[in-house]
Amino acid sequence: IFFNKVVDEKVYASTYRDSLKIIQQQYDEASSKQKMYATKYVDALHANNSDEASYKDSLQKANARVNVLREQYKDILKKADGTTDTNDTNYIFIRYVVDNLPAGLVGLLIAIIFLASWGSIAAALNSLASCTMIDFYCRIKKHQPHVKVSDLQEAHHYRLSKWFTLGWGIFCIIVAQFSTNMGSLIQAVNEYGSLFYGVILGIFLVAFYMTSIKGNAVFYSAVIGEVIVVITYLLDKFGVIGFGFLWLNVLGALAVIGLSWIIQKLIPSAQIQEEKIAL
Repeated sequence: IFFNKVVDEKVYASTYRDSLKIIQQQYDEASSKQKMYATKYVDALHANNSDEASYKDSLQKANARVNVLREQYKDILKKADGTTDTNDTNYIFIRYVVDNLPAGLVGLLIAIIFLASWGSIAAALNSLASCTMIDFYCRIKKHQPHVKVSDLQEAHHYRLSKWFTLGWGIFCIIVAQFSTNMGSLIQAVNEYGSLFYGVILGIFLVAFYMTSIKGNAVFYSAVIGEVIVVITYLLDKFGVIGFGFLWLNVLGALAVIGLSWIIQKLIPSAQIQEEKIAL
């Protein structure tokens, strides 16, 4: 009924234990009925049985009952400790692994999860540090990537890159502290990633398939497109419009493509000629 075992055990040790047990028993009964009606409904569908509608209605009622009991359980957890996070979405998989898999396999799977996480984090931090060094520091210091630098400068850049990596690591830790109550991590990553994925996709599509469009047009369209995406996201969050966050990817990509074409048409031919000469 609740997948965060640490919180569960903590509240069970309090005076709310009896209330939790009662709801747990009711939940087990409702869950059994839910599984029974689900099985009968599927069998009725396969057999084209006339009882299909009846089983479907019973299953919907059982689902509603299970959801109500889960919410009541969480309410008691909140009463026992007001600081308790009752969002247990991110604990479902781990709880299943710990409760159902053999001990050795549990340790191996958790180790694999940590290794995969470390690999992704290391790649992200190195990318951020490299971009900071090449795109900002070297350009500000006039050390362009194609210009040969001395061994002393390379050593300095290497040491500075490590500091950039440390800085980005601290920044990520700070952001993570504010991300604990965002619900499902998968949804959170996709929701906030959708603010940028579409615009990036649009830039790549323009680069590959609309080669007549130059860099300035793409840059301006990307900035404007990002503003459009963010405004749309905020309007959706405040209930002004109904716009699923996954559609932000489509909106961002189309905005960059359309705006790039329009802006390129508006750029004077003289400026285009200057860009060709510079290239």
